[in-house]
Amino acid sequence: MRQGLYLVLSDPQHQFPTVTRSSEPFIVLRLDTDDPAATDGKSVQLSSAAPAASTLWTLRDGEPAVRLEPGQVLPIWSGAAIHPELAALLRLSRTAEAGASLVPVPLLLIGVRQGARTVRSSYFACTRVRRSGTSWVRIGEVERASVVLEELIAPGLELLAGERREISSELHQFTNFHKNTEIEVKLTLTTETSPAAVADHFVSLVERDGLPGFVSDLGNELQRWEYSQTTFEILSPDHEKGYMGFVAQADGTYVIRHKTFPQDTLRRREVFHRGIEAEPSGFEGYLAATFPEMRFRRLPAFSRSRFDVNLESTATGHFFGIETDEVVAGDHVMRQVEIEYHKSRRIPCVNPDDIESELFRLQDLVLAELKAIGIEADAGYRSKLSFLRDLVDR
Repeated sequence: MRQGLYLVLSDPQHQFPTVTRSSEPFIVLRLDTDDPAATDGKSVQLSSAAPAASTLWTLRDGEPAVRLEPGQVLPIWSGAAIHPELAALLRLSRTAEAGASLVPVPLLLIGVRQGARTVRSSYFACTRVRRSGTSWVRIGEVERASVVLEELIAPGLELLAGERREISSELHQFTNFHKNTEIEVKLTLTTETSPAAVADHFVSLVERDGLPGFVSDLGNELQRWEYSQTTFEILSPDHEKGYMGFVAQADGTYVIRHKTFPQDTLRRREVFHRGIEAEPSGFEGYLAATFPEMRFRRLPAFSRSRFDVNLESTATGHFFGIETDEVVAGDHVMRQVEIEYHKSRRIPCVNPDDIESELFRLQDLVLAELKAIGIEADAGYRSKLSFLRDLVDR
């Protein structure tokens, strides 16, 4: 069979332990591209507007593949649903009744590459379906002397069975290899600019494939935040130096952001104390009663507006944020672009050892892009604690 990208749709029973069973065949669509290189990394993302197919087959176990002739290039998705034209071709547009065919779900994405003597098939399982597209994660590969369509799917189903519990629930797909540790670099902007405009530029850049090796965190492409914080510097003991910041919540309680770092650096310990019931005038009393071994000083309150562009590295399976924020304390302003590690895919081929190298690669890309659009920035680790402390100490 030809090299390229093949999309497999079928009954959800192959990935999810559903009670309903059907005799739904596998639908194999050869995507309208000849480049299987997209499946070289740990993950793949397909835009719902992009994938199309002019060649497709139905395949049942033990039977020859049946080629369907749509007579045109068919779109595959309409938002998060199977496109009506494809559904009509597969006779799936009617309301399903007991025993009738079920609407197929995206099951496997297979990159087939022809080598000098062997054929390599890279298998990816679907982990997320959104209006904007689908996300896929590598579950393994198989190399053989040759491959025919009828033999393409079975190895993928075996691989899928081994990884199913890690990828079928969106709550279980990710982990953080460094829990309670914040890993980020901070680009302090020296050019006055709008943080929202910077974020808009980068989210658009990602959509145009302008950051090589990075795609958006599908369905979580852009987040916007605003909050105020009352900050207390931890003066002692030395091993606890850092700060505690009180952030008001919608229910009237506070979250304390407890960060520990003796100096501005790449990694900082961060834990959250939630459900704190206190009044701003009583923050000192709360800290004295709850953390009697620590000594604090109150720093100026600030407001923070933040715009996060969330990304995935397809080469490594790690997720990062390009987080543009503006911190205002009285008449003083600090604007930064933070490059932060968020999470990683929970699959064996993802390696925590390349988190930092990929974070710094992203930093270099962001710095170059900022310079290209006329924004100067100083790379480093300058914290909000240093910003506030400088205001007081001056």
